Amino acid sequence: MDMNRAGGFFLLLLCGLLFGCFGEEQDLLAGPDGYESESVLQLHPSPVSSTGIDWSEEAELLQGDVIFERLSSALAMEREQLAKMIRFEFDILEERVRIIVRGEEPEEAGAVCRTYADLYREYRKEREVRRAREVLDRLDRELAESEAKVEKSRAELAKLLSENGLVLPGTEEGSPTLEEDRLTYRKALEALREDAGEGGTVPDDGVLFRKEENP
Repeated sequence: MDMNRAGGFFLLLLCGLLFGCFGEEQDLLAGPDGYESESVLQLHPSPVSSTGIDWSEEAELLQGDVIFERLSSALAMEREQLAKMIRFEFDILEERVRIIVRGEEPEEAGAVCRTYADLYREYRKEREVRRAREVLDRLDRELAESEAKVEKSRAELAKLLSENGLVLPGTEEGSPTLEEDRLTYRKALEALREDAGEGGTVPDDGVLFRKEENP
């Protein structure tokens, strides 16, 4: 369990450090309707998903209540106003998202763009860590179930042997292991052959003692 948890901790750390998204902010652009600021974020697939990036899920995240509530709180601006300022575009082949913010003032456009991109990175990282924890918890449950099955099988085997007066070699307390029995046998056979060399004989079939009956 400890090793499993250690592996899980490492997975969570990877999620935090490697599987977020990294941004590159560009200069403000002046246009006829005000100023535009944009950030291009390079996304990475979830480490616990085999299907790659779910773009519909990313769109829901970018337009979701959580990110806009955080953005509104951070900038002290109304959600409706922010929603009108922000748009985004996906580059599926390059696995990137382009965030564009248009504002009447350059400082406002830049602040909204930076904060929105930062909140998206943060929320995406939280999502991946949450998923990794769910996978880790599932693995813990599966491991516990497997251990319980093994213990149940051991108990059933011990009961069966006990009911029939049987004991597995090496399972009784203080009993030698199978390998120790083999070593003892070899030593006894070698000693007997040495004694037999002084006048006796020992069969080469490995039998230490054979009872012979008179006809």
